[in-house]
Amino acid sequence: MSSLKKKRLVKSYRAYFTTLFLAFGTIIAILTSVVNYNLEVKNVNAELDRSAEIEFLTKYKDLANYTKSLEDYVASLRSSQLLQKYIRNPSPERYENVSSLFYSVARTNHAFMQVRFLDKYGKENIRIDWHSREQEPLLVEKDLLQDKSHRYYYVESSQIPPNTFWYSKLDLNVENNKIEVPHKPVLRIASPVYVDQEYAGVVIINAHAKGMLNRFRQSSFFSISIIDGDGDFLVHHDDSLSWSKYLQTGYSIEHEHPGLADRVMLNATNTEVTRVGDVYVASVKDFLGQDQAAVVFHPEENALATLRSQHRKATLVIIVLIVLVSIPVAFFLSKIPASLNQKVAEQTRVLEEYVSLIDENIMTSTVDGEGNIVEVSSAYANTCGYNKSELLGKQFSLLRDENVPIETYDSVWKVLSKGKIWKGELQHKSKLGQTYWTSGTITPNRNDDGELTTFTAIHQNITDRKNVEELAITDELTGLYNRRYFNTIISRELQRAQRSGKTLTFAMMDVDHFKQYNDHYGHQKGDVVLSTIGETLKKVLNRGSDYSFRLGGEEFGVVLTDLLPAEGLVFADKIRESIENLAIEHQWSEVASVVTISTGLLSVTPGPGITVDEIYKEADEALYMAKATGRNQVVPRLLDAKV
Repeated sequence: MSSLKKKRLVKSYRAYFTTLFLAFGTIIAILTSVVNYNLEVKNVNAELDRSAEIEFLTKYKDLANYTKSLEDYVASLRSSQLLQKYIRNPSPERYENVSSLFYSVARTNHAFMQVRFLDKYGKENIRIDWHSREQEPLLVEKDLLQDKSHRYYYVESSQIPPNTFWYSKLDLNVENNKIEVPHKPVLRIASPVYVDQEYAGVVIINAHAKGMLNRFRQSSFFSISIIDGDGDFLVHHDDSLSWSKYLQTGYSIEHEHPGLADRVMLNATNTEVTRVGDVYVASVKDFLGQDQAAVVFHPEENALATLRSQHRKATLVIIVLIVLVSIPVAFFLSKIPASLNQKVAEQTRVLEEYVSLIDENIMTSTVDGEGNIVEVSSAYANTCGYNKSELLGKQFSLLRDENVPIETYDSVWKVLSKGKIWKGELQHKSKLGQTYWTSGTITPNRNDDGELTTFTAIHQNITDRKNVEELAITDELTGLYNRRYFNTIISRELQRAQRSGKTLTFAMMDVDHFKQYNDHYGHQKGDVVLSTIGETLKKVLNRGSDYSFRLGGEEFGVVLTDLLPAEGLVFADKIRESIENLAIEHQWSEVASVVTISTGLLSVTPGPGITVDEIYKEADEALYMAKATGRNQVVPRLLDAKV
């Protein structure tokens, strides 16, 4: 072929590919402009969703800081030595000291309308008043202090556990039986005071919430309102529509968004931001629980218009760039080798995207023979709360849950060290200390010499399923395992003890004179007693092989393994003593002035013939003897089925 023909052919090819790529660029630009119209709404909505989530997180944090500040003030007063000394031994000097403390606290924050201490009978002992018309707070004279024993805030706050906080509804301040004008939104926080483990009263602060609410409503992108559990407005972005329930205006979410009201209220208990039509809703009941409050975000029209305009401009710039870039790209890619390179690059990109897709969505990890993490996917790192860089080179034991027995990990390693594949479920701890579960397959890897070098695991997050399973075996009130799970555990531990020949210990406990406690203190406080006993059992039982249960009513059970009878007796008596040391008042008990338990303890060396029913019967009889012979004691029994 002549040189002239070759040049013509090259020009022909280049003209062909140049035209092809110019046409391609033009088509892309046209398609972009067509598709953009449909994508614009989605892009704007996605931007709105992100903005709403960020806005809510900001407001949520502001509320958290605000309530935490109130709790700090109340806690400092509740735990002050001046107040403790005054309660133990009241005197004029101590009253003056503790009053000065309350006065100083009130003076530090102009939003505190009242700072009070009510004694265990509900009577005001100390009250500091500070109204906006006053320059300084006022210590109310003793003869003007009132009996608040029948007020709801005293009754409710006096019944919560120690070191916890009670919040009122967010309402308007009332003076002389009328809502004060201008309106003053008020939030009350209280906490019970205990001296020498005896209830002594409550500390309560009435806080003027207007400043906090004004800050809460501020947003450059959204109109922000707060509704209560009935859909009435506590705070509206138009201030004239706020406090609809208290001002009896009747204005509610139904009037604001008539077509969306039911869906808004349906999602108002969800602590995550949910889009409902053109508004966003999320619960803030963590802070305004009495109101069952939720925050409603409505995008501002000006902000929406600006956002849409930005998207249109960005799209136009992209279209122009595509056309302009297509010209030089078409020229340079008109050569056949360049086209081939483009195909290779495209395949490489697809492969990288595929690898990235796996990395972002599939939980994988690889450790060496020393247990060091040498590879980990982003999906796994995100699950456990770390960055990749924080995990690489670290021991995999960093993710170990201390509640998992070391024998479990030993059994995994025993399988892998033989070059076999291990499959199963494991419990781990995240960076933030949260438990998560994975179902995984671990495969040993060998080098060219056949030596085991690394171990690669593919995990599946099964935390949600495990949580559901945990709920099915957990007693709702105490947080202990329930009777159904007891039947499973006692059968399993009996079989294990029969194989190993080790002692199985079962303690059955009953709260002494619990009926009298419920009759005189009420079932609500009775539930608090059961819940407190459950928490105590969890603290005392700190081995992964120990189990505690609520068997029913006021009856509890504990299953222990590998303890000698004498050790089991010491442990059971430690539990009994821990319950008694809680010093929960029980004036109608014939045993002691506080809540106590009776325990039947059975230490079993099981043989082939022993049954769960026999173990339960023996422990129950021991419990009966403990109650029949004086209560508040441990009666032990031995059952050696091998004799």
